Amino acid sequence: MFYSAAFGLTEDAKPESLKANGRIWFSNAGVSIHLGVGAEFKPAKKAHPALRVERLDTLTDWLETAGFDVLWDDRFPNTQRYYCEDPFGNRIKFMAL
Repeated sequence: MFYSAAFGLTEDAKPESLKANGRIWFSNAGVSIHLGVGAEFKPAKKAHPALRVERLDTLTDWLETAGFDVLWDDRFPNTQRYYCEDPFGNRIKFMAL
């Protein structure tokens, strides 16, 4: 899975009362991501989370090797950053710490 392999996140057990919603939760010591896809789902193409990454080059290599396109953005001074789409088509920004 994209989120566990790329970010080292583990899948969290959801409370019994929320399991029927069909969502999946991931987390580690510093990040928690809750994902869900509705019947009329349309991926976010402009809105996006921005994640700061310690080893941006390592993540970049993993993403490209796994077949994900990386679009570098040099418009923000003194910051290495790029955009990538998750397997659902959602845009995510990755930035070097």
